[in-house]
Amino acid sequence: MSPAPLSRRQKKLLADAGGASPGPAFLNSYKPWLVLVGVGLLLYFRTFSFGFTYLDDNVLLDRFDFISNIANLPDFFRRDVFNTQAGGAYYRPMISVVSMLDVLWAGKDPGLYHVTNVALHLSACCLLLLTLLKLNYGRGAAFFYALFFTVHPVLTQAVAWLPGRNDILLAVFSLLSFLSFLAFLEVRTWRRLAAHLGFLLLALLTKENAVFLCALCAFFLLFLSAPRPERRTSLYLWAGWLLVVPGWFLVRLSVLKTVTGDAAFDAAGSLAGNFPALAGYLGKIFFPVHLGILPVLKDMPLSYGLAAAALTGIMIYFSRTKRPRFVAFGISWFLLFLAPTFIQSSASTANFREDRIYLALIGFVFLLAELDIPGLLRLSGRRAAAAGAAVLLLFFCLTFSYSGNFRDKITFWKKAVASSPSYAFNYNNLGSMYYLDGNMPGAEEMWKKALELNPRERLAHGNLGLLYMNRGNFREAEANYFKEIELNPRYDNVYLNLGILYYGAGLPDRAASAWETAIKLNPDLAKAYTDLALLNYQRKNPGKARYYVERMRERGLYVQPELLRVIGK
Repeated sequence: MSPAPLSRRQKKLLADAGGASPGPAFLNSYKPWLVLVGVGLLLYFRTFSFGFTYLDDNVLLDRFDFISNIANLPDFFRRDVFNTQAGGAYYRPMISVVSMLDVLWAGKDPGLYHVTNVALHLSACCLLLLTLLKLNYGRGAAFFYALFFTVHPVLTQAVAWLPGRNDILLAVFSLLSFLSFLAFLEVRTWRRLAAHLGFLLLALLTKENAVFLCALCAFFLLFLSAPRPERRTSLYLWAGWLLVVPGWFLVRLSVLKTVTGDAAFDAAGSLAGNFPALAGYLGKIFFPVHLGILPVLKDMPLSYGLAAAALTGIMIYFSRTKRPRFVAFGISWFLLFLAPTFIQSSASTANFREDRIYLALIGFVFLLAELDIPGLLRLSGRRAAAAGAAVLLLFFCLTFSYSGNFRDKITFWKKAVASSPSYAFNYNNLGSMYYLDGNMPGAEEMWKKALELNPRERLAHGNLGLLYMNRGNFREAEANYFKEIELNPRYDNVYLNLGILYYGAGLPDRAASAWETAIKLNPDLAKAYTDLALLNYQRKNPGKARYYVERMRERGLYVQPELLRVIGK
């Protein structure tokens, strides 16, 4: 089985599509793969010196002792990705597995984590090239569009920002599963079916978006395979999907307890309200000049997207080589994998990070590869190659320049504020970065600005409470902690800091109560156990102190040698 065959005219046109058709000897060798990898390394090599941005990547540091212990590997499949306890909202164990591998070989060196991100990106680019060839696109077109994907500026955040690896990993497993699916259609063997289903499961364990891969494979099976697959082949595939997807769903449900976990999702409402952001994403594909970190809909210029949609429609209508069903397949891939981006928690303002388009962009590449763009522009031969090279060079330069915004935490959050100035979350986090760097006036200014934009912004009051506590302003600190608890009652750290405030004010009973609450909210909060152990030792209750130490050990938390020495255990 194989995709629907091309006519002789389509093969000739598709062979030159994309304006990048080096000589046949070049295309029929291993050199395109080397060029793809070399261009990607040249583009992203400087990220190897980048640090942490303190947006989700700091979890590697916060949970370093837990993640670095290989004995905790099974727990990744029993717990939410952000918490080491049951519950949460995101069941994505594979990103934790990759993080463990990073920690085991790199320690706390973020530069080596960035090496992993680039390696995953290059793997996805090579798999895309292989997929395009498998779908019968000419080698020139396949090579051009694989390069197009490699250097596209809208993917910068996925590669240069460490947590962006989740979407890259999703793409890697999804492409491997799709390639195995195509191989199974050609030659029906159990090994190929097992590979397809195995990679599908890994994709589902990476991100729940992978469930749409089954729908896309079913679309391909029903409408694009030529000749039509045998009934037994279809039955094997449907049986495999009906085994893997419900099995994954039940495991996920057992961990998160509900379908959406502890997040409040209004799927229909948020999808309708956020759908205009599709224009923002579409505009960044054609005109990647208004890229931004954590943009919200209000700050996204949609006019570029409308122009891009019109341009796409014109190209589809007038292209001579298009196969309508393959056009529909590319559009479906793009929309299905991007759709979950618009369904976001109602508890916070929706943002539209650019790393979320990573897998969806592959579908748009399928669409572009299906069209005779050089023919539409009346370009052929050297002119088409020159135009394609110019686009790739422009995108390379834009990506190289934009990637610098992910260099460190201050640069990252300054860009976030500049690109989305109406989003309070960005100001709150820039204030936190100033605080970490010792810039207290700057931190206070940003936190107050965040509350001006959104008086209910989570963490901002807690951050101000910490600032005032360090200044010795007990009343202001306590008032801000209470306000944070009112807005964010399940935030463990605010109780931890409130306990520290009470302890410093000579109120040990209140301190103990606050720390106990913090542990109830997060049973893996090592600092709260440590503080309770020391407090009970000081109150001449060594048995209770040892009790908290034992609880830390039971949960696999790191116990400081100094603590053991103090309590004599």
